[in-house]
Amino acid sequence: MTAQVVLKQVMANQDSAEKGLEDSIQTTIDPVADKLPEIGDWLPDAIIPAWELVSHYPIVGAVVVAAFFYIAAILFRSLLVSLLARLTGLTSSMFDDAIVRDLRKPIFTTIFFFGLTLAVSVAQLPVASSTIINLLVSVIVVSWMGAVLKISSIALEALSGESRFKIIESRTVPIFDLTSKLAIILLGSYVLLMIW
Repeated sequence: MTAQVVLKQVMANQDSAEKGLEDSIQTTIDPVADKLPEIGDWLPDAIIPAWELVSHYPIVGAVVVAAFFYIAAILFRSLLVSLLARLTGLTSSMFDDAIVRDLRKPIFTTIFFFGLTLAVSVAQLPVASSTIINLLVSVIVVSWMGAVLKISSIALEALSGESRFKIIESRTVPIFDLTSKLAIILLGSYVLLMIW
């Protein structure tokens, strides 16, 4: 009788362990559209009444959000690039200037296209809003991939000219360049797959 009780306990423990393993394996990935914040949560109390008036007309609200983020993207890009340009002006190297130049596009794209994703969610489109949001977020990822690819090449070129880094010289730059580009493309592709 004690052997039967022990066997039942072992079977019960095994079943619960298998159930716990199945629960941990079956994780779901929520769509990007479900993770977007509500605009009303970010607004100051003084603007909330105006937003409530605009939110009754979803298309008008979407245009307001898109216009705000377009202006914010231009201002933030100008401010950040001018600040970085001042910092890079302190050096004699041209590599940091090239990096700042390559960061202009993804900074603007990130802010503006994030605003467009919020505008699409505010517009409450009856069809394909999730697809549009995924497409807009993919544009952000591709923009950063392109910038990081350019910056990695610039960084390797700068490092190969310095004598401090003996492993990076003119003969080894192509292998490091290919390796870094492959890693960037793999990581970017993984993020794109996670989005879709």
